[in-house]
Amino acid sequence: MDVLFSELTVWHWIALALGLLVVEIAVGTFDLLWTAIAAGITALFASVAPESMSSWEYEVGVFAIAAVALVLAGRTLFGGLRNPKSTHPNLNDRFANMVGQTALVTSEFVGGFGRVKINDSEWRAQFDGGTAPTVGDSVEIVSGEGSTVVVKTA
Repeated sequence: MDVLFSELTVWHWIALALGLLVVEIAVGTFDLLWTAIAAGITALFASVAPESMSSWEYEVGVFAIAAVALVLAGRTLFGGLRNPKSTHPNLNDRFANMVGQTALVTSEFVGGFGRVKINDSEWRAQFDGGTAPTVGDSVEIVSGEGSTVVVKTA
């Protein structure tokens, strides 16, 4: 083991950092990013450390401490990088955008189901209890299931 690590140079740490960055690009975990930065810090340490501290034990220690610290910081302080907040949280949820809108009844409700016009399209609608609205009445959209909107009287 001593023979294997005794030959470590700055270039080994730079190669490790670049290799980890390449793998990070392929898998996108963000954990390897912090480990690659730790390898870069170790390369910097190995290049500026005095002769008495440039043994492989110190370099591996610096790498281990930096890697653990950066991964922990990456998971806590920079956790937002993994799951950024969406600027359009309802983009693929068509019913979330419809809730609260009013619709115009275009056909009678029979058995609790009818049709309503929302903006420029007609939708199958299910009435949410009470007296069913008649054609021309306005209703409010409460929710949706499948391709059916659930409505109540406005």
